[in-house]
Amino acid sequence: MNKKLKYSLFFLLLGFLAVTFTLVNAAPTKEIEVVMFVGEGCPHCAKLKEAFSSLQQSDFPQARLIEYEVYHNTDNQLLFAQYGKVFGVRTDGVPITFIGNEVIDGENVEALRDELKKCSQVPCPTPTQLFEEKKKDLDLTEVNTTPANQDNYTAIGWVVIIMIVLIIFVVVITQMKGKSNKQK
Repeated sequence: MNKKLKYSLFFLLLGFLAVTFTLVNAAPTKEIEVVMFVGEGCPHCAKLKEAFSSLQQSDFPQARLIEYEVYHNTDNQLLFAQYGKVFGVRTDGVPITFIGNEVIDGENVEALRDELKKCSQVPCPTPTQLFEEKKKDLDLTEVNTTPANQDNYTAIGWVVIIMIVLIIFVVVITQMKGKSNKQK
């Protein structure tokens, strides 16, 4: 009788452990939404996306990236400006990453890792959900939709214009000197 009781307890414990293990492994993992605004050709954006992919594969498979390219997509530029107004951040450069209530400015892999870890332990609201809730209270009809990081293009444009003016100036001066030498 004592032997039967030991076997019964052993199999009961074994069954309990098997059921617990199955339930723990079958429990759904809360998805972590990451919203990232990037620019095509931006080296910092590429490095941050690569770091996210690596973190997703190694430690955070439940992380899901929603990526918006803002250099060439005017709809995404508008959305970026609206996110900036809703979350109270500047949108004049990329990458900008939203995880839960947090905003990560630039190529900050440590902050990205920390936020993913935090949201994997304690469920975070999705940035999309927060954006939709907060934007109801704001007037988003007049937001600045200037494409991010366009200062470089403006500077290049001015350099080209100055170079053209200088070339024209040199040609005109050279022509004038040539005519004045022929007249003497």
